[in-house]
Formats: sequence, structure tokens, C-alpha cells
Amino acid sequence: MKSETLRRRFPLGLQAAAPRRKQTRHTNARPLLVLIEGIYDVEFLCRISVVLRRDDHAIPDLRTLEEAGKLVFVPFGGGDPGFWATRFAPLGLSEIHIYDRETLPESRQRLAAASRVNCRPNARAFVTSHCSIENYLHPDAIESFFRIRVSCPAESSIVDAIADSLLARTCATLDRSQLSRRGRRRLKLQIKRKLNHDVVLRMTPAMLDESDPRGEVRSWLTAIADAVGGVADC
Repeated sequence: MKSETLRRRFPLGLQAAAPRRKQTRHTNARPLLVLIEGIYDVEFLCRISVVLRRDDHAIPDLRTLEEAGKLVFVPFGGGDPGFWATRFAPLGLSEIHIYDRETLPESRQRLAAASRVNCRPNARAFVTSHCSIENYLHPDAIESFFRIRVSCPAESSIVDAIADSLLARTCATLDRSQLSRRGRRRLKLQIKRKLNHDVVLRMTPAMLDESDPRGEVRSWLTAIADAVGGVADC
């Protein structure tokens, strides 16, 4: 097409003819990385932060921080977190790692990985004292959703305990060991999703104080707030 024809068709120039792209504004060019085991841990942390923030504005709203570009969640998929202890070190970003303790020998791997993280500048790692992050949910909140009362030691899986109770309620002659591997995995994933999406929203600060007497969950959220420079805007 000749230049004269172009000028007649686009008198304001070619750039004016194309629609402008909406640009996303990020308030922090160097976000905090929060490494957790899976997507359900993200849901737990974001929801419990909202629950706690209602009474304590020193607690950050993690979803708001994420949307503002102040933090990025990195779910690493479980397994040995040792690979991730220094994976992002070359980026020079601040990091918070939160690992489920699980059971032996996995717990040793998590403690070793956390130790490596804590030797780095601007990086901090936590290992839960409970088996998993779902274990911090209060029995009353679990009962209000599933209509079952579950007693589970901190070092055992609350997901497995709920699965056994649900199966016992629906079929007294069936337990998890009789399900196929795929069936067990599907049941556990369904329970994990409900715990981290629905049950956590039935928690109250008082419930968390009972189920987490050491204040671990609050310490994680406070560490995140400190790493992003406060929570005034969230």
C-alpha cells in the first residue's frame, strides 16, 4: 500500500488505529515469593488471613497483596523441598517457605530444607508442628461442615481421619484400604478441597487460638507482612 493511501486511511498514524492494551499496574517491582506445597495451601492461607484480619489489621490480606503484585505464590507440588531451598536465590527476591511436617522420613527432609533456607539472607522457612496445614482447623469448624466429630493427633493426617469417618458413616464394612488407589486419591483430594475452601471460612480467631496454641499460623502471616513492608494498603 502506498504511503499516501496509508496517510488518508490512518491520518493519526498506525499506532492510533490499533486498540490500546490495558496495562496492569504493579505496586512492587520485586515481589515476595511464598513457597508452599500445593494449591490448597494457597487457599488455606488466603482464607485464614481474611478471617484473622477482621479482628487484627496487622494481619495481611494475602489475596490483596497477590493482586497488587506484592507477593507471588509458588506451589512446588510436595515431595522433597530441598530442590526449592535455593532454586530462586539468583533472583535476589525475598522468600517465605512454609512446609508441611508430614511424617518420618519426610519430616527430616523438610527440616533440612528449612535449615538451608534460613541460612540465606532475606529468606525464612517454617515447618509446621502439625502433620499438615489442614490440621490447624478446629474440630468444631470441621464438624459444622462434615457433620462428623473427628479427633486427630497433630502428627497424623486429618484428611485420612475424615476419610475414615465418612466411610464408616456411609458403609460400616468399608475402609480406605479397600478402595482402589485412584479411589483413595480422589476421596482425599475432595476432602482437602472442602477443608481449604469451605471449612476454613467457618473458623474464628478464637478457634484458631485453640487449635494453634503456639500461634504458628499468625507467625507465618506476620512474617509475610514484614517481608512486603507492612500491610497498610492491603
